[in-house]
Amino acid sequence: MDKSTAISIFEKMDEEQIVKADKAVKQAMVYTAKVNGEQTQEITFVGIKHLILQLAVKDNPLEILESRCELQKDDPDDRSTWHWRAYKKFRNINTRLESDGRSECPFLDNGRYDAFAQRKADSKAERNAQRKQIPELVIKEFLKSVNSDQIQDVEKANVKKETQLCTCPPDRRIPSETIRPDGHLECRHCSCKISSLVSEEIIKNRGK
Repeated sequence: MDKSTAISIFEKMDEEQIVKADKAVKQAMVYTAKVNGEQTQEITFVGIKHLILQLAVKDNPLEILESRCELQKDDPDDRSTWHWRAYKKFRNINTRLESDGRSECPFLDNGRYDAFAQRKADSKAERNAQRKQIPELVIKEFLKSVNSDQIQDVEKANVKKETQLCTCPPDRRIPSETIRPDGHLECRHCSCKISSLVSEEIIKNRGK
């Protein structure tokens, strides 16, 4: 293969990846699900970040006025009542519009310590505050620009997780405390079910 042929092949492969990447990025920005029998589209966390960046480029950057995330223990002796509670407040430097957002996340996930709980509470509070800064017309126009095959279906994604087996290496696998109706354990790292043989072995070892 000569150099020009190789370059031509590489260019073609890059073009295919660019097209696939564009679709993957849009799928990360919008999801759809049936709500009360009606198909509803909503912008995702990534989509909100994308539109906030667009606002900043158009001379509408945001500044943080207040940010906090605290572990609150409703019952100091019962960790199941502990929650990370977050609060964020932003202001559009140009329009002076202020918006705030709150969120909370349980300290425990299925009875086990959730190492990402604080981060999830903080990020969701930020999402809730920033979404209020985006004009509804901008969101509607963005949703119209995304084709139906570029939207991630929440229900289909959940079905996939229900049937997909965990492929995490043993040192990253985090088995759930509870057993699924199908007899499998669930990996809390990837949210997929653990194979029957591995699940049985884990359950057996717990009983020792």
